[in-house]
Amino acid sequence: PRYLTRTGARGEFLFHHLAPGRYQVYALRDKNGNLRYDLPNEEVAFLEGPTEARPLDTLGGRSLDLWLFREHPRQQAILDHSVTENGAWRWVFAKPVNEVSIADLARRGGRTTWRMEVSEGRDTVLAWPSDTTALDAGEYEVSADDVALDTLKYRRDQAMPFLLEISPP
Repeated sequence: PRYLTRTGARGEFLFHHLAPGRYQVYALRDKNGNLRYDLPNEEVAFLEGPTEARPLDTLGGRSLDLWLFREHPRQQAILDHSVTENGAWRWVFAKPVNEVSIADLARRGGRTTWRMEVSEGRDTVLAWPSDTTALDAGEYEVSADDVALDTLKYRRDQAMPFLLEISPP
């Protein structure tokens, strides 16, 4: 872009010191901060054609209304993942899924099984592990509908509570 500005909390924006002329106006909800529309979960808005730049009228200036939208994803992808406080691994997918699987790429011996809980819209999955004691050390390949999508690490935001109660005999 030739000129750039940021919006306020309510989406308002103002360009300073623009030369008179016609300009195409775009808006981007930039998730990774690189000023490019390059992620499937980013939103974009634009006017149908150029608009005329005019000096600011402080008594009731003209406003431009832009409506953000998200493009329908072409490819399946994991948009977000996090571990809930109960230990479930939450994945958000770009498109609805039918079947999800996970493979532990680093584990030697033993096996963790996962119970999948799929949202009504089929785009969010909670994966409940049978054992959480050694999950932090592993790398996991997540697949949807028999297509490997990403390699992820199970990372908690908070330490798992450890409760041990010993009572005298």
